[in-house]
Amino acid sequence: MKKFFLLVISFALITSFSSAQTLEKFTARDAYEYVKQQGTLDNKEAISIIAIGMANEMVSMNVDFASGKADNWTIVTRSKDIQDTTMYFYTITKVAGMMIATEKTEIETNAQETVAISTENWMNSDKVVTYLPEDGVFHNYLKANEGTLEMSVMTFSNMGVGELWAVMASVNQEQGDMAVCSLDGYTGELIQCEAPNAVQNQPTFIPFSIYPNPTSGVVNLESPAMNSANVEIYDINGSLVNTSKMELNEKSQIDLSAYSNGIYTIIIRGDKQNIIRKVILTK
Repeated sequence: MKKFFLLVISFALITSFSSAQTLEKFTARDAYEYVKQQGTLDNKEAISIIAIGMANEMVSMNVDFASGKADNWTIVTRSKDIQDTTMYFYTITKVAGMMIATEKTEIETNAQETVAISTENWMNSDKVVTYLPEDGVFHNYLKANEGTLEMSVMTFSNMGVGELWAVMASVNQEQGDMAVCSLDGYTGELIQCEAPNAVQNQPTFIPFSIYPNPTSGVVNLESPAMNSANVEIYDINGSLVNTSKMELNEKSQIDLSAYSNGIYTIIIRGDKQNIIRKVILTK
């Protein structure tokens, strides 16, 4: 996860910065909806949404972990044309109640190897912060290092295990002195937290695969670290449509073909951790 944040930080170096005195804080959803309304996503897919706060007072990219808002959000995208390997960056600010997007920045890279955000029903940044326990690893790190933070980050992306929100606060990221937490991008479930010298009372990350997604019917579930688990399936209205017990250390399958097209929530209840995933059924 820390390697991922080093990549995220490198993104910040290519975005535009503005004076702190003129900007207003806003949520990730506000930024995303603005870019969408401008037609930016007509021929592109969003890869991630990033806000980065810097210690330098001349730079205005402040992340507020109390409100889940920031002065700037950067939407990272890739083209829907699979031959285009470029990443496109759009940085959004808000001045006097008006959204402003800076001119896009382009980087020639392996953009098509990234995973796009699959749906638009992700949890907004202002809601995400409410799932960080006040007495947990992350907030304890903030309190212990108040006034000395070098950098702070909020980002939403698909890191190969589903859409996740991740937050980071760092005193010295080059030396690895940082607190990092990841949360389910749709439910806010706390998946993992790391911090120097912290008591690890948060759940540890358990590798888990669910595919294909979207699916035409059959979904494969696999988690080498989990044994028996109760699997529950809920429809978009929150009604339980099926429950079963499965062995996930071997590949198991769920057949959704009898249900109507739509978005389903699958909850895997294991001995050490619950896992929640959204699945899109389209037949």
